[in-house]
Amino acid sequence: MRTPARLLGLALLAVGLALPAAADDSLETLRQEQRKLAAALHEKRVELIAKDEAIRDLHRKIMALHKEMAVRLDNHRELRDLVKQMRELEAKIRRREGTPLPPAEAADDIADKAPEAPATPRTQDE
Repeated sequence: MRTPARLLGLALLAVGLALPAAADDSLETLRQEQRKLAAALHEKRVELIAKDEAIRDLHRKIMALHKEMAVRLDNHRELRDLVKQMRELEAKIRRREGTPLPPAEAADDIADKAPEAPATPRTQDE
């Protein structure tokens, strides 16, 4: 059996769920807080890499491996073609949304409309 106090509690709960979040928890406020926290995390990581020799050495090794992997992956025509298709699709989406293209994509977009330059020879898997 439902008592009046219980019904009142349920009604208040339902009204509370229907009300928008408090001003302190607005979406924009949360996004600003997220950006500040992301910046603080980045700054702390950079600081620790600069201060700690072991972390700095590990960071150098990781960056060298990352660069080597990127070069090896870029030697595969199939992957380059997929990356190009993705950039073209993202550019179309941004144009439809009316959002500006990042500088690199804008340059790619302009280059795609220009006459094609002669291809340079690749070493692997073409």
